[in-house]
Amino acid sequence: MPSKLAALPLVAALTLAAHAQQPQPVASPEVMPGKGLAEHPFLCRGEYEHNADQQTVHLVRGGKPVWSYAIKFRVIRDEKADIQELGDCTLPPTGHVLLTTRFGALEVTPDKQVAWTLREWVSPNLGPATFIQLLDQPAGDLQR
Repeated sequence: MPSKLAALPLVAALTLAAHAQQPQPVASPEVMPGKGLAEHPFLCRGEYEHNADQQTVHLVRGGKPVWSYAIKFRVIRDEKADIQELGDCTLPPTGHVLLTTRFGALEVTPDKQVAWTLREWVSPNLGPATFIQLLDQPAGDLQR
C-alpha cells in the first residue's frame, strides 16, 4: 500500500514529515546529567551586540558567575571610531584569564588587573588576534 505522504506534493510531504519529528530538549540544568551546570565550571564570552557598550567574559563555578571582565566595544583607534571585539578566552593554571581582541591580546589577573597587553602587531602584521595559547617551557614556566 503506498504511503499517504507519497500522494502529496513534495513540499507538503516534507512539511508534514518535519512536523512529525519530536522536538529535541534544549540543554538546561534540568536535563544535564548529575547536578547540571553546578558541577561544570566554565569560562565563556558571548557574541557582541551592536547596541552594547562592552563585551564581557564570564567565569562560572557552581552554576553561578563568580568573575567577569569587560572590554569597551566602541573605541577610538588612529583617531577614528572603531570596534574592538573579543576573540578567544582561556584560563591557564595561573588563574589569569587570557583574552584576544581584534587589536591584540591581554592577560587579566583574578583581581581584574591587566598583567600585560599586546596592543599592536609589528611587522610582520599578523592581523587580528583570534586565538592564543601559552606554551610550557621545560622548566614549567609559561612563555609570553
